[in-house]
Amino acid sequence: CVVLWGMLKGRIPESPAVLEIGEANWYGDVLPGEVGIEASEDAFAIAKAYYRKVLGYRLLHSIDMNGRTALVHDLNRPLPFSRVYDIVINTGTAEHVFDQRQVFETIHNATREGGLMVHSFPIAGCTDHGFYTYSPCLMRELARANKYELLAATGTVSGNDKIGHLAWQNTTGNAVVVPQQREAVPITGGEFRN
Repeated sequence: CVVLWGMLKGRIPESPAVLEIGEANWYGDVLPGEVGIEASEDAFAIAKAYYRKVLGYRLLHSIDMNGRTALVHDLNRPLPFSRVYDIVINTGTAEHVFDQRQVFETIHNATREGGLMVHSFPIAGCTDHGFYTYSPCLMRELARANKYELLAATGTVSGNDKIGHLAWQNTTGNAVVVPQQREAVPITGGEFRN
């Protein structure tokens, strides 16, 4: 989400090592000319050029079951390496992974202490898009249990589909803590109404 990256300006480490959970491709939110490449380039090249412009990364790795240059890996399983990154990006992949504990543990473990975790995920609508949509409760309790600092949050709406975008800082570098729901908000039916 272009807006989220703008909100993170000044929080992005210099020349970061970046891991994409799911190799990003272009969805039309950035004009190719804005990132210095031709519109005829493929969607994966446009996304990488955008990340180069915004993040100035020194290293960009991707994990995906598909992708163009990604390490092919099933995110239902732990990563086959223990490297940590300055920024871990999950922009539309976690909802396609059945084992949610594992995918969020992977993101946590791959993020260095002080590093950023950037997420975009469906919070409403997106019927038949993936296995899951995410509630604010899950995100709040995951952050609370692991002492993540919320750096930025926003959302986008397209028809009935609502996508949440957020960035956390991994403040402790400790092992991941599985959250417990502390309180239940009464069901009113109005949480995601326009």
